[in-house]
Amino acid sequence: MSWWLYYKDKKTNETLKVERFIEGGTYPISGSNEAVVNITYNYGKYFPFKRLNKKTGKEALKLINRFIKRLENKDICPWCNRKLKRDFDKCLSYCPNTKRFKDRGCSFKETDLERCLGKSNYWTPTRENVLRVLNLLKSWCEQNPNGIFDIY
Repeated sequence: MSWWLYYKDKKTNETLKVERFIEGGTYPISGSNEAVVNITYNYGKYFPFKRLNKKTGKEALKLINRFIKRLENKDICPWCNRKLKRDFDKCLSYCPNTKRFKDRGCSFKETDLERCLGKSNYWTPTRENVLRVLNLLKSWCEQNPNGIFDIY
C-alpha cells in the first residue's frame, strides 16, 4: 500500500516539471522530471504525508523542514520526543526511554523491532529513507512554492 503524491500547478492543475529524480516505490528506469512520487505507507510512522494534501509548497515547506530537523537529530526519539540513551539506528523501533513500544507516545509493537532490524531497503521505515523523500519534496517546494500537493 502506498500514497501517490502529485505536485501540481495551482492554476492549471497540471503536474509540475522538476529536476530529474529516481525515488519512490515506482518510477521509470531513467527517472522522471514530473513531480509525482509513490511513497510506501510504512513511512507514515515518521511523517504525516496526508497532511500535505491541498497545501501549497510554501505551506508544506514549514512542515517538511520541521520534520527534517527532527529526523536529522538522532539524539531524540521520533516517537516520544525524549533524549535517547544510545544510538537509535541500532534499534529502529525501540524507545530506550520508555523500555516499551506503547508507553508515553511510543506506538510500536515488539514485532516492529524484528522487522526494522532487518536489512534496510526502500520499504523499511528508516530515518534515511524518509529523509530522502522529504528532501525530494523540499526541493519541489523550493523550485515552485506556489505548487499544490494532491495526494491519493
